[in-house]
Amino acid sequence: MFEGFNSQEMASSCENFGGGSYSVRKRVCISRASRNTFQGVKYSLGLEKQTNVFDLFLSALQKLLATVITSLASAIPVVGMDITYWLWGGFSVDNATLNRFFSLHYLLPFIIAGASIVHLAALHQYGSNNPLGCLATVDKVSFYPYFLLKDLVGWVAFALFFSFFIYFAPNALGHPDNYIPANPMSTPAHIVPEWYFLPVYAILRSIPNKLGGVAAIGLVFVSLLLLPFINTSDIRSSNFRPLYKKLFWLLVADCLLLGWIGCQPVEDPYVFIGQAASVYFFVYFLVLVPFLGKFEKALLQYVPR
Repeated sequence: MFEGFNSQEMASSCENFGGGSYSVRKRVCISRASRNTFQGVKYSLGLEKQTNVFDLFLSALQKLLATVITSLASAIPVVGMDITYWLWGGFSVDNATLNRFFSLHYLLPFIIAGASIVHLAALHQYGSNNPLGCLATVDKVSFYPYFLLKDLVGWVAFALFFSFFIYFAPNALGHPDNYIPANPMSTPAHIVPEWYFLPVYAILRSIPNKLGGVAAIGLVFVSLLLLPFINTSDIRSSNFRPLYKKLFWLLVADCLLLGWIGCQPVEDPYVFIGQAASVYFFVYFLVLVPFLGKFEKALLQYVPR
């Protein structure tokens, strides 16, 4: 059912399409070439999310990752397995799952585009932040040409960096196991998600309980969403918060460490390091951020006797 790609078969698929007329085969070849070109354009515009849907279940690694991720819903008490079967569209990852994943990946770019429009509307109404973190309701700078050219330089620089990996090194950030054809009778010895999922994956692996790991993943995103509400500091810029600045860079190092732990085998000492790094991740958001704002206020209001 989950057969691998054969490059020669793909190359000759235009010639063997349906046994139709030459004009039909020519249109099919042109349409497939246009689809491949459009796929590269989507990558360059950042519209392709998480993974290439055409390769989703064609490799053993991607099929197993899809099974593992969707199986997380089974940790929900009582209705967990029913939700998992509903996500799969059956009793295992199959064509129905692929269709649903394809639809999700197709809709995500439009959702992101809509969120960007909402962001621009809020930016137009409420204004943007500044490096000093102060309210500048009077002394404003026009968007054009200052901010437009400034953002354009950053966008072009990132586009060049991004395009290098897309067009010249597409496999540099991938995993060799992606080239192993999917086989439902064989499981890869070591599964590794995409590099941008590695920190969250390391947090999931750090908790031996399945339900606890799923709750930890949810807590990661809840912590990020609650950040504007749990921040108790009146000073918005870290330039005037030396303690916060040190803790922030420690968080950056902690996330890099989690990313490295996520691609290591589940054995000592990687398990312990991942658990310690996961603890600091949650302590930073749920303890240090609320506490540090109040502590800084106390220091500012402290009067020595």
